[in-house]
Amino acid sequence: MMIRSKLKLLTAGAVFVVVLTAIVTWLEHLTIQKQNHREDAVEQLQTEAVNLNIITIDLLHDAQIRIQSKQWLIIYNNLGKKITDSPLHEQTTYPILKKQHQKIGQRFNTYIQAHENCQQKKVTKKSAVYTTNSCHELQRRLGNQIRLAQQDLLVEIHKIHQRLGAQSRRQDFIGGMLLLALPLLMLIFIAVLVLPVTRSLNTGLTRLLKASERFSRGDFGYRLDVDGHDEMAILATTYNTMAQRREEAEKLLRKTEKNLSHSQKMDAIGQLTGGIAHDFNNLLCIIQGNLELLERQTAGDDKAHKRIENIQNSTQRAADLTSQLLGFSRRQAEHVTVTNINQIIQEMENLISRSVTPQVEVQLHFAENLWLTAIDTGDFQDTLINLVLNARDAMSGRGQLTLETQNCYLDAAYCSLNPGANPGEYVQLAVSDNGEGMSGERQNRIFEPFFTTKAQGKGTGLGLAMVFGFIKRCKGHIKVYSEPNIGTTFRIYLPKAEAENLPDKQTKIQTGKLPRGIETLLAVDDEADLLELAKESLQEQGYRVITATNGNQALEKLTEEPSIKLLFSDIVMPGGINGYELAEQATRQYPELKVLLTSGYTEKSVAHNGQARFNANLLSKPYSQAELIQQVRALLDEPV
Repeated sequence: MMIRSKLKLLTAGAVFVVVLTAIVTWLEHLTIQKQNHREDAVEQLQTEAVNLNIITIDLLHDAQIRIQSKQWLIIYNNLGKKITDSPLHEQTTYPILKKQHQKIGQRFNTYIQAHENCQQKKVTKKSAVYTTNSCHELQRRLGNQIRLAQQDLLVEIHKIHQRLGAQSRRQDFIGGMLLLALPLLMLIFIAVLVLPVTRSLNTGLTRLLKASERFSRGDFGYRLDVDGHDEMAILATTYNTMAQRREEAEKLLRKTEKNLSHSQKMDAIGQLTGGIAHDFNNLLCIIQGNLELLERQTAGDDKAHKRIENIQNSTQRAADLTSQLLGFSRRQAEHVTVTNINQIIQEMENLISRSVTPQVEVQLHFAENLWLTAIDTGDFQDTLINLVLNARDAMSGRGQLTLETQNCYLDAAYCSLNPGANPGEYVQLAVSDNGEGMSGERQNRIFEPFFTTKAQGKGTGLGLAMVFGFIKRCKGHIKVYSEPNIGTTFRIYLPKAEAENLPDKQTKIQTGKLPRGIETLLAVDDEADLLELAKESLQEQGYRVITATNGNQALEKLTEEPSIKLLFSDIVMPGGINGYELAEQATRQYPELKVLLTSGYTEKSVAHNGQARFNANLLSKPYSQAELIQQVRALLDEPV
C-alpha cells in the first residue's frame, strides 16, 4: 500500500477514534444528567411526602381542622404535581406511586367528611357524649388509614430511590468499561496502523539520510534498493537517477578537465613557440603595407620594382612560416566543403527567428553573385547562432538584428593595422545589433575563453571563443565595431574559395591604375592611423587633403576652407557630433558639398530618420585604399 494511502487510513482511524470518544463522553454526560434529574425528583417527592406526613399528624391532633386541612391540601396537590411532572414515568412502580397518592387523597376526603358529620351531630343531637365518642373513634381509625397510606407512599418512593441507585451503579460500571475500552481501542489502532507506517517512514528516511551523507561526501556510486511502488520507492528511484546523473557529470567533468588541461598545455606551447613569431608577423605586416605604398611610388622603375617584388616574396615566405608557428597546437576543421553562405543562412532563417524574441526585427541583406568559401558548414552554423544569441542578449530581447553578406577585398594597408588579417579576397558576413554596445576595454577581451560581460549564471564565456576558433581554423578574420549605447557589429571574413564552379559574374575590386584628382577633401576620423593612411593614399593621387579628428573641428575646417569639395567622415566619433550630424550641418551650410561616410556598422543598424539619405554613399569598414580612391572619384564626378 502506498504511504499516502496509509496516511489517509491513519487519519481516518484517528478521526473515528476521536469521534467515538466524543460520542461516548456525550452519552455518558446525558445519562448522568438524566440520572441526576431523576434522583432530584425522588428527593423532592420524599421531601413533599414527609411534609405531608408532618401536616397530617398536626391535622389529626389539632382542633383547628379546617385551617390545617387547607394547608394539607396545598402540600397534597404539590406532591401530586411533582409526581405527575417527575421523570419517573418509565419506572414500574410509577402507577403504584400515583395510585397511592390518589388513595391518600380519597382517605383524606373521607376523614374530612366524617369530621363534618361529627360536627353536625354534635349540634343536632342531645346525647353529646355518645356522639363525641363515636366521632373520635371514627376519626382515629380514618387517621390511621391516612398515616398507613402515607407510609406506603414513602415506601414506594424509597423503592424508586433504591432502584435508581442500582441503575446509576450499572450505568457507572458501563461508562467506566467504555472509557477503559477507548484507550484499548487507541492502542490497537496505534499497533495496527501507526506503528507500521511510522516504521516504514523511519526506515525509508534513514536510508535516504545515509545516502544523502554519502552523496555530500562525493560518493556518487551508492544506490538505494527500490522496494515496492510507494512514495519511498519513488524517492529512492529519484535519488538513484540523480546520483547516476551526477556520477556521469563528474566523469564528463573530469574528461573535460583533462581535455582542457591538454588544450591549455598546447596553448602554452603555442605561446612559447609563437611569442616571437607573433611580433615578427606584425613587423612583416608593416613591411608589406609599406612595400605596397613604395611599389606605387616607384612605378616605372623596373629595377626598383624587381627588388620590391623579391622583398615581397621573401616577406610572404616569412609570413607563411610565421603563420605555421602561430597555428601550432590549433585544431583543423574536419569537414570542409566549398559552399555559398547565402544558402546556409537562408536555410537557417527559421532557426534564427526562433532564437530571438518576437520583439527583435530580423533583416537579411544578401549580396548577389556572392563568392564561394571553403568552410566547415557545421562550425559556420554554430558561429552564426552564437553571434545571433549575443546580439539578442545585448538588445535585452528588443531591437533590430541585421545580417548582411558581400564580397570584399582586404588590402595590405588594412592588414598592417589589423594583425592576423591577410590581404586577399573574402566573403564577408556582418551581424549587427542596436543594443547596449561595449567599451574598448571589453572589446579587447571578448574572445578570451570564459570571459563574459553577462551576469553570473547567464553565460559561459565560450561562445565568442568558439567563433574565434572557427575563424582561425578557416584562415579567416573577424573584426568588432562597437560603441556604448549605439550597437555592435561583428564582421567575419571567410577566404574566397578557388573552385571551378564559381559564378560567372564576379564583383571584382579594381587593383590596377587608380583614378586621380586635384580637389580639396576633408577627412574626419578619430583613429589617427586610419586618418593618416587615408590622407597619404589620397594625396598620392593628387588630392589636397585636410584632416580633422572630431565633428566640431571638421566644422571649423569647413568654415576656414570654402574650397572643400568632399567630406569623408567616420560615422561614430567622440565629441558629441557623429558623422550623420556632421553631414547634416555641413550640407545645410554648403549644399553643393559631396559627402562620403564610412562605418564599421551596417547602414541599416545606425541610420536614424532623415539621416538615411547619406547611406546612399557609405563605405563600409574595413575598406581598401583602392576602394576609397575609386569611391571618392566616382562621387566627385557625379553631377550636382
